[in-house]
Amino acid sequence: MIRLIAIDIDGTLTTTSNTPNEQIVQYVQEDAAQEGTKFIVVSARPVSRLAETKQWLADNKIPYDQIHLND
Repeated sequence: MIRLIAIDIDGTLTTTSNTPNEQIVQYVQEDAAQEGTKFIVVSARPVSRLAETKQWLADNKIPYDQIHLND
């Protein structure tokens, strides 16, 4: 069975200062290791910040399957 989890970036994966929210990040990292879990990252960030957003996710080792930004 596939589980889909949508998760926001700003204020959820990050704190107010753009640092990782360790509790949430740990949950995503551990839960993603379970078979069938897919993460969809969503944000009100403009699509022009896609490269920056992908880099932040990679730098913080946050797995994801899709990213949806505000167009």
